[in-house]
Amino acid sequence: MKTKLLPASFFALTLGLAETGNAWRFAHNLWALPPLAGEVLQMLAVLSFLLFLALYAHKWMAHRAAAVAETRDPVQSAFLALIPESLILVALALHPYAPDLARPLFWIGSAVNVAYAPGAWPRTGAPDATPRRSCRRCSCPTPPVCWSTHWPQACSATPTTAGCCSAPAPSRG
Repeated sequence: MKTKLLPASFFALTLGLAETGNAWRFAHNLWALPPLAGEVLQMLAVLSFLLFLALYAHKWMAHRAAAVAETRDPVQSAFLALIPESLILVALALHPYAPDLARPLFWIGSAVNVAYAPGAWPRTGAPDATPRRSCRRCSCPTPPVCWSTHWPQACSATPTTAGCCSAPAPSRG
């Protein structure tokens, strides 16, 4: 049986559980709600983080090509930031029970999060001297009238000599 590999986006589940648990903890202090629900959510957040971390580590060890492909994907790579964010929230969940463990986890998550940020943006080099904006079927030089002052419009297959797509602008009414 072939199983799907865990994407980094699964760590969003940990964030949701931890943040809801944090909100419940705050609501307990603010409105005297029973604390059990918040603590259960925090426990589930910690357990989900440990499970996802183990599965993600397995992905890197057993399916390295898939893990590397995820880091190079322009959409999926953005979810990698969820891992250190989750670690920060796990540290907050653990703080009332193990402050000596929570403190280094918080700082590790924070440092990795800050270190990851510059690498999250692609380096494209010098901008093109003639930037282009894509219409649906052609490429229009900037600043085309069809994009800068009117609604985007369906373009003909070829740009006109005026530098903009030849389809008429749609009415706004």
